[in-house]
Amino acid sequence: MDTIIRVGGSAGDGVASTGQILARAFSRLGYHVNAYNSYQSVIRGGHVWYNIRVSEEPVESIGDRIDVLLCIDHQTAEVHAPLVAEGGVVVHEASKVDLSDIKLPKGAADIGITALEAAKEIGSPLLANVVAVGAVAHAVGLDPESVRDVIQAQFGRKGEKMVEMNYQALDKGYEFASQVEPIRKHGRVGPQRALIPGNEGIALGAMAAGLTFYAAYPMTPASTILHYLAQVGPDNGVVVKQMEDEIGVVNATIGAAWAGARAMCGTSGGGLALMTEAIGFAGMAEVGLVIVNSMRGGPSTGLPTKTEQADLWQMLGAGQGDYPKALVAPQDPHDAYLAGIEATEIADRYQMPVFVASDFYLSETSMTLDKELPPVDAIDRGAVVEKKEGDFLRYKITDTGVSPRSIPGTPELMFIAASDEHDEDATLISDVLAGLPNSLKVRIDQVDKRARKLDTLLKELPAPEIEGETGPILISWGSTAPILREARRQMAKDGVETRQLTLRWILPFHTDAVREMLEGETFYVIEASSSGQLEDYIRMRTGLWATGNVRRYDGEPFTPGYITTHFAPLVQEVVA
Repeated sequence: MDTIIRVGGSAGDGVASTGQILARAFSRLGYHVNAYNSYQSVIRGGHVWYNIRVSEEPVESIGDRIDVLLCIDHQTAEVHAPLVAEGGVVVHEASKVDLSDIKLPKGAADIGITALEAAKEIGSPLLANVVAVGAVAHAVGLDPESVRDVIQAQFGRKGEKMVEMNYQALDKGYEFASQVEPIRKHGRVGPQRALIPGNEGIALGAMAAGLTFYAAYPMTPASTILHYLAQVGPDNGVVVKQMEDEIGVVNATIGAAWAGARAMCGTSGGGLALMTEAIGFAGMAEVGLVIVNSMRGGPSTGLPTKTEQADLWQMLGAGQGDYPKALVAPQDPHDAYLAGIEATEIADRYQMPVFVASDFYLSETSMTLDKELPPVDAIDRGAVVEKKEGDFLRYKITDTGVSPRSIPGTPELMFIAASDEHDEDATLISDVLAGLPNSLKVRIDQVDKRARKLDTLLKELPAPEIEGETGPILISWGSTAPILREARRQMAKDGVETRQLTLRWILPFHTDAVREMLEGETFYVIEASSSGQLEDYIRMRTGLWATGNVRRYDGEPFTPGYITTHFAPLVQEVVA
């Protein structure tokens, strides 16, 4: 049995902090938690909400209903009350919310609280959120002590008086809600679980793999990587720079990587648009860097605080011409940690750009970890030459596509790293030699050498596998995959069996393996893109056409119910 809580209000009402206290209380009790922060692009005003879903079993989406709704303003009641389940609870700030014109579901309880007034009596209007936390905590059957533990951890550094005031506010909230019975009891079910957001997972993975430089210009939804690394990076050997714009970001990151750092930068689609020329330079100069692209609704400013998966072609086509780049799409915060490790190691060893494709939903969703984050036992810097032995050919033609490199400053191992085409010893051919007979082969050999990196890398990456035994194959990528997994379980209960193929490594792509899996099969593509970019990419790679698709591009994340509702007609068409 799962429980879903939603907190709604305006930006500046403390919606996220209220939700985070509740999410942490559940994670400390050993529950699995999915906590999604949905907000607007304004600092004050606008409608924002925070969704917490908890269960004794892993939770892979925000769900499709609400058990307890906290309305800090009236708009929250208007927007979210229709999703409240029968027998649910609506907690509302009585001074701001009038439920007389809101139709509540059958059996739903209504708890009116005067949190702001109570907070002022205790000593600070800022305590209103903690009063609300107490009311919600009672409604979901949380013991007060479990919430007190979170308050102590969060406010303890501010002194005993502040903690005591928060305790009073919490108790007042429980008192307000005592008129109704909790919808269920939530006691300890296991040891405390770590709760981390997707962006933090990427950052932790990169640091585990030896990250020493991160640059960014604030851009939602990638900004929290910058915030987190600015907080913890310096103590872990990471230089963190906020640059003047994304052009400065990518060039600083390339410079750091060229100088020997394991380097990463982060942005979203609009920032990536400014980075693409420099990313192409990294491809030509063979400098390895990681680019985190947290996708949001586009084009242009688009929906800066809503989710989408529509930057696939933008990443694949970043920079003109042909050159190797890799692209990995993690599914959840734990997988984001693994992707952070893989991307950092591959960029450095293969001397090429590597994209980590995230999105707003993954970036802003905190999930509990089911298992510990694995450490990186050893850092492999790849083909780094530390001492001259014979001729040093920086761009030597190799079977793997990876050439020897030196860290700048290494005696007798200097080379030119330019954006021009070059021969093996880094001599440029573009100025006066291009097109001459001897240079034609140099150009072909260097292009082919760089391309072989992807062939070599593909051999070390595991091919995707199909989940499930029978039925049509549903294909997804990134953060959509766990949600699809839950949707498939729901459909199975209704007698509709399906299989699932999650594409994690988009580039290099396991073309032969995927074609073999899909040939002769009925398959559908589930993605957050209006044009079906992933579907087109699969067709381009395999030559196979999908039977159909389910797409979402309104800015909201997929839910299991959205997928099952939109997939049902497709199944009926096939049966008919």
